[in-house]
Amino acid sequence: MSKKLKDYSLEELIQKKKKTTGVLLGFAVVMLVASVTLIYLAIKQKNYALIAVACGGVTQIGLLMIQVGNLNKEIKSRVS
Repeated sequence: MSKKLKDYSLEELIQKKKKTTGVLLGFAVVMLVASVTLIYLAIKQKNYALIAVACGGVTQIGLLMIQVGNLNKEIKSRVS
């Protein structure tokens, strides 16, 4: 993030949270489909290295979840 969360206004934080949550949901759906497909292909073709590739997207989902959590904390601290 270029600016720290404390530099954003409350409205900007809420908008950023909505956008990040949408990206998170979209990415999670795509990664779920891709992971299931890769695991199926790994088992079918006995190429088990594809399972590691399928698990790689989980890290990006985790980072997005941390970002949404930080946005939630900042919004709650300002509302309270």
